[in-house]
Amino acid sequence: MKTLKKILIGIVGLLVLLVIVSFFLPSKVRVERSLVINAAPEVVFNQVNNLKNWEQWSAWDKIDTTMSKKYEGPEMGTNAKFSWDSKNKKVMKGSMTIKNSLPNDSISIELVFGEMTPSMAYFKFVKADNGTKVIWDMDSDLGMNPMHRIFGLFLDKLIGPDFEKGLANMKEIAEKLPPPVKIPDDNLKIVTTTVPHQDLLKIHVKCNAKDISKKFGESFQKIGQYAGPLNAKMAGAPLGIYYHWENNDFDFDAAIPLDKKLPGKGEIKYGEIKAGNVVMTNFYGAYDKVGKAHDLIHEWLKANNKKVKGDVWQVYANDPGMVKDTALWLTQVYYPID
Repeated sequence: MKTLKKILIGIVGLLVLLVIVSFFLPSKVRVERSLVINAAPEVVFNQVNNLKNWEQWSAWDKIDTTMSKKYEGPEMGTNAKFSWDSKNKKVMKGSMTIKNSLPNDSISIELVFGEMTPSMAYFKFVKADNGTKVIWDMDSDLGMNPMHRIFGLFLDKLIGPDFEKGLANMKEIAEKLPPPVKIPDDNLKIVTTTVPHQDLLKIHVKCNAKDISKKFGESFQKIGQYAGPLNAKMAGAPLGIYYHWENNDFDFDAAIPLDKKLPGKGEIKYGEIKAGNVVMTNFYGAYDKVGKAHDLIHEWLKANNKKVKGDVWQVYANDPGMVKDTALWLTQVYYPID
Protein backbone atom coordinates (compact mmCIF):
# COMPACT_ATOMS: atom_id res chain seq x y z
CA MET A 1 0.00 0.00 0.00
CA LYS A 2 2.85 2.37 0.81
CA THR A 3 4.31 1.79 -2.65
CA LEU A 4 0.95 2.44 -4.33
CA LYS A 5 0.50 5.55 -2.26
CA LYS A 6 3.92 6.83 -3.32
CA ILE A 7 3.08 6.16 -6.97
CA LEU A 8 -0.20 8.05 -6.68
CA ILE A 9 1.50 10.96 -4.93
CA GLY A 10 4.12 10.96 -7.68
CA ILE A 11 1.49 11.05 -10.42
CA VAL A 12 -0.40 13.87 -8.71
CA GLY A 13 2.85 15.75 -8.24
CA LEU A 14 3.74 15.29 -11.92
CA LEU A 15 0.32 16.54 -12.97
CA VAL A 16 0.65 19.57 -10.72
CA LEU A 17 4.11 20.22 -12.17
CA LEU A 18 2.78 19.96 -15.73
CA VAL A 19 -0.02 22.40 -14.92
CA ILE A 20 2.48 24.86 -13.43
CA VAL A 21 4.84 24.49 -16.39
CA SER A 22 1.95 24.93 -18.85
CA PHE A 23 1.29 28.44 -17.52
CA PHE A 24 4.73 29.44 -18.79
CA LEU A 25 4.11 27.95 -22.25
CA PRO A 26 2.71 30.15 -25.05
CA SER A 27 -1.06 30.16 -25.49
CA LYS A 28 -0.74 30.86 -29.20
CA VAL A 29 1.19 28.75 -31.68
CA ARG A 30 1.97 29.33 -35.36
CA VAL A 31 2.88 26.70 -37.94
CA GLU A 32 4.27 28.12 -41.18
CA ARG A 33 5.69 26.72 -44.41
CA SER A 34 6.35 28.26 -47.83
CA LEU A 35 7.32 27.18 -51.32
CA VAL A 36 7.95 28.88 -54.66
CA ILE A 37 5.73 27.51 -57.44
CA ASN A 38 6.60 28.18 -61.06
CA ALA A 39 3.13 29.43 -62.01
CA ALA A 40 1.23 32.71 -62.11
CA PRO A 41 -0.47 33.91 -58.89
CA GLU A 42 -3.90 33.43 -60.53
CA VAL A 43 -3.23 29.74 -61.16
CA VAL A 44 -1.95 29.01 -57.65
CA PHE A 45 -4.62 31.15 -55.98
CA ASN A 46 -7.38 29.11 -57.64
CA GLN A 47 -5.95 25.89 -56.20
CA VAL A 48 -6.73 27.20 -52.72
CA ASN A 49 -9.75 29.43 -53.38
CA ASN A 50 -11.79 26.54 -54.85
CA LEU A 51 -12.10 24.08 -51.96
CA LYS A 52 -12.82 21.18 -54.32
CA ASN A 53 -9.29 21.56 -55.68
CA TRP A 54 -7.93 20.57 -52.27
CA GLU A 55 -8.82 16.98 -53.09
CA GLN A 56 -5.97 16.99 -55.62
CA TRP A 57 -3.17 18.28 -53.39
CA SER A 58 -4.11 18.20 -49.69
CA ALA A 59 -1.99 15.78 -47.66
CA TRP A 60 -4.95 15.09 -45.37
CA ASP A 61 -7.08 13.99 -48.29
CA LYS A 62 -4.40 11.43 -49.19
CA ILE A 63 -4.42 9.95 -45.67
CA ASP A 64 -8.05 8.86 -45.86
CA THR A 65 -9.58 8.68 -49.35
CA THR A 66 -12.80 7.18 -47.93
CA MET A 67 -13.74 10.09 -45.66
CA SER A 68 -17.22 11.56 -46.15
CA LYS A 69 -17.26 15.09 -47.63
CA LYS A 70 -19.78 17.91 -47.87
CA TYR A 71 -19.52 21.24 -49.71
CA GLU A 72 -21.70 24.21 -48.81
CA GLY A 73 -22.10 27.81 -49.92
CA PRO A 74 -20.49 29.22 -53.07
CA GLU A 75 -18.15 27.07 -55.14
CA MET A 76 -15.22 29.31 -54.32
CA GLY A 77 -14.22 32.41 -52.40
CA THR A 78 -15.67 33.93 -49.23
CA ASN A 79 -18.18 31.70 -47.36
CA ALA A 80 -17.28 28.56 -49.32
CA LYS A 81 -17.30 25.69 -46.80
CA PHE A 82 -16.01 22.11 -46.76
CA SER A 83 -16.84 19.57 -44.02
CA TRP A 84 -15.40 16.10 -43.59
CA ASP A 85 -15.78 13.10 -41.30
CA SER A 86 -13.07 10.45 -40.99
CA LYS A 87 -12.44 7.51 -38.70
CA ASN A 88 -8.73 8.15 -39.05
CA LYS A 89 -7.49 9.77 -35.83
CA LYS A 90 -5.16 12.11 -37.72
CA VAL A 91 -7.87 13.40 -40.04
CA MET A 92 -10.77 13.33 -37.54
CA LYS A 93 -13.96 15.30 -38.15
CA GLY A 94 -13.97 18.96 -39.00
CA SER A 95 -14.64 21.79 -41.40
CA MET A 96 -12.97 24.74 -43.08
CA THR A 97 -14.64 27.93 -44.21
CA ILE A 98 -13.12 30.69 -46.31
CA LYS A 99 -13.57 33.89 -44.30
CA ASN A 100 -11.84 36.28 -46.64
CA SER A 101 -10.57 35.98 -50.21
CA LEU A 102 -8.56 38.71 -51.90
CA PRO A 103 -7.99 37.63 -55.53
CA ASN A 104 -4.42 36.50 -56.25
CA ASP A 105 -3.21 38.01 -52.97
CA SER A 106 -4.43 36.23 -49.83
CA ILE A 107 -7.00 33.83 -48.36
CA SER A 108 -7.99 33.32 -44.71
CA ILE A 109 -9.69 30.09 -43.61
CA GLU A 110 -11.33 29.08 -40.34
CA LEU A 111 -10.42 25.50 -39.40
CA VAL A 112 -12.32 23.33 -36.95
CA PHE A 113 -10.86 19.97 -35.88
CA GLY A 114 -13.16 17.83 -33.75
CA GLU A 115 -14.04 19.61 -30.50
CA MET A 116 -10.97 21.84 -30.53
CA THR A 117 -11.16 25.63 -30.55
CA PRO A 118 -11.32 26.94 -34.15
CA SER A 119 -7.98 27.92 -35.69
CA MET A 120 -7.18 30.29 -38.54
CA ALA A 121 -5.11 29.35 -41.57
CA TYR A 122 -3.71 31.95 -43.93
CA PHE A 123 -2.40 31.75 -47.48
CA LYS A 124 -0.34 34.56 -48.95
CA PHE A 125 0.59 34.64 -52.65
CA VAL A 126 3.68 36.71 -53.39
CA LYS A 127 4.96 37.23 -56.93
CA ALA A 128 8.50 35.84 -57.26
CA ASP A 129 11.09 36.00 -60.04
CA ASN A 130 10.33 32.49 -61.19
CA GLY A 131 6.66 32.22 -60.21
CA THR A 132 4.68 32.64 -57.00
CA LYS A 133 5.79 32.18 -53.42
CA VAL A 134 2.99 30.55 -51.44
CA ILE A 135 3.12 31.14 -47.67
CA TRP A 136 0.84 28.87 -45.65
CA ASP A 137 0.51 29.35 -41.91
CA MET A 138 -1.91 28.37 -39.17
CA ASP A 139 -2.51 30.23 -35.91
CA SER A 140 -3.92 28.30 -32.94
CA ASP A 141 -5.15 29.80 -29.68
CA LEU A 142 -4.60 27.09 -27.06
CA GLY A 143 -6.34 29.00 -24.28
CA MET A 144 -5.74 28.14 -20.62
CA ASN A 145 -6.09 24.37 -20.95
CA PRO A 146 -2.70 23.01 -19.75
CA MET A 147 -2.89 19.90 -21.93
CA HIS A 148 -3.61 22.02 -25.03
CA ARG A 149 -0.59 24.20 -24.26
CA ILE A 150 1.65 21.17 -23.87
CA PHE A 151 0.21 19.76 -27.10
CA GLY A 152 1.19 23.04 -28.74
CA LEU A 153 4.87 22.14 -28.25
CA PHE A 154 4.46 19.34 -30.80
CA LEU A 155 2.09 21.11 -33.21
CA ASP A 156 4.76 22.23 -35.67
CA LYS A 157 6.21 18.72 -36.00
CA LEU A 158 2.74 17.21 -36.31
CA ILE A 159 1.24 19.59 -38.88
CA GLY A 160 4.30 21.13 -40.56
CA PRO A 161 5.10 18.02 -42.65
CA ASP A 162 1.49 17.97 -43.93
CA PHE A 163 1.88 21.59 -45.04
CA GLU A 164 5.10 20.66 -46.83
CA LYS A 165 3.47 17.71 -48.62
CA GLY A 166 0.45 19.80 -49.57
CA LEU A 167 2.57 22.59 -51.04
CA ALA A 168 4.70 20.07 -52.94
CA ASN A 169 1.57 18.46 -54.41
CA MET A 170 0.17 21.88 -55.28
CA LYS A 171 3.43 22.75 -57.04
CA GLU A 172 3.32 19.59 -59.14
CA ILE A 173 -0.28 20.31 -60.22
CA ALA A 174 -0.02 24.07 -60.77
CA GLU A 175 3.14 23.89 -62.85
CA LYS A 176 1.38 21.60 -65.34
CA LEU A 177 -1.62 23.89 -65.78
CA PRO A 178 -1.82 26.36 -68.70
CA PRO A 179 -1.04 30.02 -67.96
CA PRO A 180 -4.04 32.25 -67.18
CA VAL A 181 -5.85 34.06 -69.96
CA LYS A 182 -4.53 37.59 -70.36
CA ILE A 183 -7.29 40.08 -71.09
CA PRO A 184 -6.03 43.02 -73.22
CA ASP A 185 -5.53 46.32 -71.42
CA ASP A 186 -8.20 48.06 -73.51
CA ASN A 187 -10.99 45.94 -72.02
CA LEU A 188 -13.94 48.21 -71.08
CA LYS A 189 -11.95 51.36 -71.80
CA ILE A 190 -14.26 54.14 -72.99
CA VAL A 191 -13.18 55.70 -76.31
CA THR A 192 -14.72 58.55 -78.32
CA THR A 193 -13.94 58.38 -82.02
CA THR A 194 -15.47 58.65 -85.50
CA VAL A 195 -16.53 55.83 -87.80
CA PRO A 196 -16.68 55.86 -91.63
CA HIS A 197 -19.73 55.09 -93.70
CA GLN A 198 -20.29 51.35 -94.18
CA ASP A 199 -22.58 49.52 -96.63
CA LEU A 200 -24.32 46.50 -95.14
CA LEU A 201 -26.59 43.63 -95.90
CA LYS A 202 -28.88 42.75 -93.03
CA ILE A 203 -31.69 40.45 -91.91
CA HIS A 204 -34.21 41.55 -89.29
CA VAL A 205 -34.63 39.21 -86.33
CA LYS A 206 -36.97 39.00 -83.36
CA CYS A 207 -36.22 36.22 -80.88
CA ASN A 208 -35.57 35.35 -77.26
CA ALA A 209 -32.14 35.27 -75.66
CA LYS A 210 -31.54 31.54 -76.03
CA ASP A 211 -31.99 31.68 -79.83
CA ILE A 212 -29.76 34.70 -80.54
CA SER A 213 -26.65 32.73 -81.50
CA LYS A 214 -28.67 30.43 -83.75
CA LYS A 215 -30.40 33.34 -85.50
CA PHE A 216 -27.13 35.18 -86.04
CA GLY A 217 -25.57 32.08 -87.58
CA GLU A 218 -28.50 31.45 -89.90
CA SER A 219 -28.64 35.11 -90.98
CA PHE A 220 -24.92 35.42 -91.68
CA GLN A 221 -25.04 32.24 -93.75
CA LYS A 222 -27.94 33.52 -95.86
CA ILE A 223 -26.20 36.86 -96.46
CA GLY A 224 -23.01 35.08 -97.49
CA GLN A 225 -24.87 32.80 -99.93
CA TYR A 226 -26.45 35.85 -101.55
CA ALA A 227 -23.42 38.18 -101.65
CA GLY A 228 -20.78 35.60 -102.61
CA PRO A 229 -21.92 34.97 -106.21
CA LEU A 230 -22.11 38.76 -106.70
CA ASN A 231 -18.37 39.05 -105.95
CA ALA A 232 -18.95 41.10 -102.81
CA LYS A 233 -16.41 40.72 -100.01
CA MET A 234 -16.68 41.35 -96.28
CA ALA A 235 -15.40 44.81 -95.37
CA GLY A 236 -15.42 44.17 -91.62
CA ALA A 237 -16.53 41.80 -88.89
CA PRO A 238 -20.21 40.73 -88.58
CA LEU A 239 -22.35 42.94 -86.37
CA GLY A 240 -25.75 43.32 -84.77
CA ILE A 241 -27.79 46.54 -84.86
CA TYR A 242 -30.05 46.59 -81.79
CA TYR A 243 -33.43 48.32 -81.71
CA HIS A 244 -34.95 46.89 -78.56
CA TRP A 245 -34.03 44.44 -75.84
CA GLU A 246 -35.88 43.76 -72.64
CA ASN A 247 -35.61 40.77 -70.38
CA ASN A 248 -35.30 37.84 -72.84
CA ASP A 249 -36.81 39.53 -75.91
CA PHE A 250 -34.53 40.97 -78.60
CA ASP A 251 -35.23 42.98 -81.76
CA PHE A 252 -32.19 43.46 -84.00
CA ASP A 253 -30.60 43.23 -87.44
CA ALA A 254 -27.89 40.66 -88.11
CA ALA A 255 -25.60 42.44 -90.57
CA ILE A 256 -22.37 42.06 -92.55
CA PRO A 257 -20.42 45.07 -93.94
CA LEU A 258 -19.45 44.66 -97.61
CA ASP A 259 -17.01 46.29 -100.01
CA LYS A 260 -19.82 47.12 -102.45
CA LYS A 261 -23.42 48.26 -102.26
CA LEU A 262 -25.96 45.53 -103.00
CA PRO A 263 -29.76 45.94 -103.10
CA GLY A 264 -30.60 42.76 -101.21
CA LYS A 265 -33.33 40.23 -101.95
CA GLY A 266 -36.31 39.03 -99.96
CA GLU A 267 -35.56 39.13 -96.26
CA ILE A 268 -32.01 40.31 -97.01
CA LYS A 269 -32.07 44.12 -97.01
CA TYR A 270 -29.59 46.88 -97.72
CA GLY A 271 -28.43 48.82 -94.67
CA GLU A 272 -25.73 51.23 -93.60
CA ILE A 273 -23.69 52.55 -90.73
CA LYS A 274 -23.56 56.30 -91.14
CA ALA A 275 -20.29 58.15 -90.71
CA GLY A 276 -20.13 60.11 -87.50
CA ASN A 277 -19.10 60.40 -83.87
CA VAL A 278 -19.41 57.47 -81.49
CA VAL A 279 -18.54 56.39 -78.01
CA MET A 280 -17.40 52.78 -77.86
CA THR A 281 -15.69 50.19 -75.76
CA ASN A 282 -14.13 46.76 -76.23
CA PHE A 283 -15.57 43.94 -74.15
CA TYR A 284 -13.73 40.64 -73.77
CA GLY A 285 -15.88 37.80 -72.49
CA ALA A 286 -18.92 35.62 -73.14
CA TYR A 287 -21.67 37.33 -75.11
CA ASP A 288 -24.22 37.05 -72.29
CA LYS A 289 -21.98 39.25 -70.12
CA VAL A 290 -21.72 42.15 -72.58
CA GLY A 291 -24.31 44.10 -70.58
CA LYS A 292 -21.38 45.39 -68.51
CA ALA A 293 -20.17 47.35 -71.54
CA HIS A 294 -23.58 48.92 -72.12
CA ASP A 295 -23.88 49.88 -68.44
CA LEU A 296 -20.47 51.52 -68.56
CA ILE A 297 -21.33 53.53 -71.68
CA HIS A 298 -24.63 54.66 -70.15
CA GLU A 299 -22.72 55.92 -67.11
CA TRP A 300 -20.35 57.81 -69.41
CA LEU A 301 -23.25 59.35 -71.37
CA LYS A 302 -24.86 60.58 -68.17
CA ALA A 303 -21.61 61.92 -66.72
CA ASN A 304 -20.78 63.77 -69.97
CA ASN A 305 -24.33 64.97 -70.70
CA LYS A 306 -24.41 63.18 -74.06
CA LYS A 307 -27.40 61.71 -75.87
CA VAL A 308 -27.58 58.74 -78.22
CA LYS A 309 -28.22 59.83 -81.84
CA GLY A 310 -29.16 56.60 -83.59
CA ASP A 311 -29.17 52.84 -83.25
CA VAL A 312 -26.68 50.98 -81.10
CA TRP A 313 -24.57 48.26 -82.69
CA GLN A 314 -22.18 45.54 -81.62
CA VAL A 315 -19.32 44.23 -83.74
CA TYR A 316 -18.30 40.61 -83.16
CA ALA A 317 -14.62 41.09 -83.83
CA ASN A 318 -13.42 37.49 -83.63
CA ASP A 319 -14.86 34.12 -84.54
CA PRO A 320 -15.98 31.93 -81.58
CA GLY A 321 -15.30 28.94 -83.80
CA MET A 322 -11.64 29.89 -83.90
CA VAL A 323 -11.27 31.42 -80.41
CA LYS A 324 -12.33 28.68 -78.02
CA ASP A 325 -11.78 30.60 -74.76
CA THR A 326 -14.89 32.72 -74.08
CA ALA A 327 -12.77 35.12 -72.02
CA LEU A 328 -11.15 36.27 -75.28
CA TRP A 329 -14.31 36.76 -77.33
CA LEU A 330 -14.20 40.41 -78.41
CA THR A 331 -17.39 42.44 -78.77
CA GLN A 332 -17.05 46.10 -79.75
CA VAL A 333 -20.02 48.15 -78.55
CA TYR A 334 -20.86 51.43 -80.39
CA TYR A 335 -23.22 54.26 -79.45
CA PRO A 336 -23.63 57.12 -81.99
CA ILE A 337 -23.47 60.59 -80.40
CA ASP A 338 -23.25 64.26 -81.53
